[in-house]
Amino acid sequence: MRHGGCIYEFNQENIIDFSSNINPIRYPINIDFKEAYIYPDIEYRDLKDVVAEYLGCSIDNVVLGNGAIEIIDSFISAFKRIVVFIPCFSEYIDRAVVREKDILKIPLTEDFDIDLKSLEGLKNGDILILGNLNNPTGYRIEKINF
Repeated sequence: MRHGGCIYEFNQENIIDFSSNINPIRYPINIDFKEAYIYPDIEYRDLKDVVAEYLGCSIDNVVLGNGAIEIIDSFISAFKRIVVFIPCFSEYIDRAVVREKDILKIPLTEDFDIDLKSLEGLKNGDILILGNLNNPTGYRIEKINF
């Protein structure tokens, strides 16, 4: 078993997981924590099923994470170059730097609008990140016609 307690790939009966620092003795209080002694499923299997059912979509269309930064990092890691309009949420650029990705920073117009002509340099392997509402400007993209 790899680090992180991914017991969901195995028959869970009689497994004591030493790959993470979770108390195997459980809690000595009278609260029904049932499975609080095991590490959460890092692939969110049950949660993805519930979200997909609620939204009426395939689980393949559900992306979950432990906060927005984890999701942003996952997307950024999958592309060669990150394209952002600046100013933007700093984590888009920070995560790209951590992942050693090329970054194309395109300035917004003076009205904090997007100049569609500036997107002519997009190429295969790029990810264009559009914050909507944009942080820190608060600008909202109503509709883009390409």
